[in-house]
Amino acid sequence: MATAAQLRLAEGKQAIVDFEPIWVGSSVYDLTSVTLTAYIKASEAVPDSDPSVAVITQTAGPNGIITVTDATGGEATLTINGSVIPVPATLFWHLDATDGSGATGTIAYGPLYVEATG
Repeated sequence: MATAAQLRLAEGKQAIVDFEPIWVGSSVYDLTSVTLTAYIKASEAVPDSDPSVAVITQTAGPNGIITVTDATGGEATLTINGSVIPVPATLFWHLDATDGSGATGTIAYGPLYVEATG
């Protein structure tokens, strides 16, 4: 079951979101053999494959990076580059996990409020 989580971030600034720990049901989610991917998009209805969607993985890229900080403890950090959130807006985000068998599920999701800084 996914956890609803809203994010409030400053426009144009790098943001760091700590997940400590990630839970699935009543157990801490072991991230040892899991691949995490975050999606930031204009709305929930936009397909993840749409070119406008900012995709962030465990490999550093132009949108940011996800770093697993304690695999067995279910802890990870999502770093979002400021270029992904350049202006005030209400966006949608979700964090997916893909296990060793290739099964993918959403573990966190919600609105992402980009707030004006000045």
